[in-house]
Amino acid sequence: MFNVSTHGPTGYSVTFGNGNTLSVQWGPQNYCERRYQRDEYEKSIQAKDNPETYGSEIQWWGSKNCEVMAWDKDGNRHYFTGEMVEGWVTPERLAEIMMWVSTNTLDIEGERFKDV
Repeated sequence: MFNVSTHGPTGYSVTFGNGNTLSVQWGPQNYCERRYQRDEYEKSIQAKDNPETYGSEIQWWGSKNCEVMAWDKDGNRHYFTGEMVEGWVTPERLAEIMMWVSTNTLDIEGERFKDV
């Protein structure tokens, strides 16, 4: 089974055929370039109400990196480098992680994510 779900403008999750799910997030509060930019987010939401700036909130959601979390079909979370999330993930690293999560058994015991 393959399934993709969106999480608003801040991310998505993908469930792969092996039952593992990968969540990819960016924006305020996530471990990414936008983590500490809550004020800019608030301004972008206010821009929706101003015809001169409408649409700028959509462009704001771009990010050069993201945060990921993975879990298995039973909801057990995977440990990335000793943590349940890995932050500031580059596009190249994201591609590696997606391939790994889609083809391997997740580490739910806390071993290091060292094969990727």
